[in-house]
Amino acid sequence: MSSLSGTVSVVIQVIQSIPADSRPSQWTGETFNCKTWLKDALAALDASGTIRLPMGIDDLFRVARHRGIEKLAEAELGHDANVENDPEDDMDYERLGNG
Repeated sequence: MSSLSGTVSVVIQVIQSIPADSRPSQWTGETFNCKTWLKDALAALDASGTIRLPMGIDDLFRVARHRGIEKLAEAELGHDANVENDPEDDMDYERLGNG
């Protein structure tokens, strides 16, 4: 089995292990919803070593929300709302995530 297919297998196993049956989060105890499931999936993937989160999950969601809000007006006007991956910009978001 190649390294990539092994990684894909681990990702599938980890994601399939996250309950989606209205039980509270196994990581935080939060009431189940799609956002909670995604947080659990990210935490489990990070714990498995499949991915490495650059910051805590709540901080990551805060940064994602902030980036989305920044692009909201452009997207609503039908403009290109792509987020470019700029390392200098990422440093600002690291400070945002940690603050």
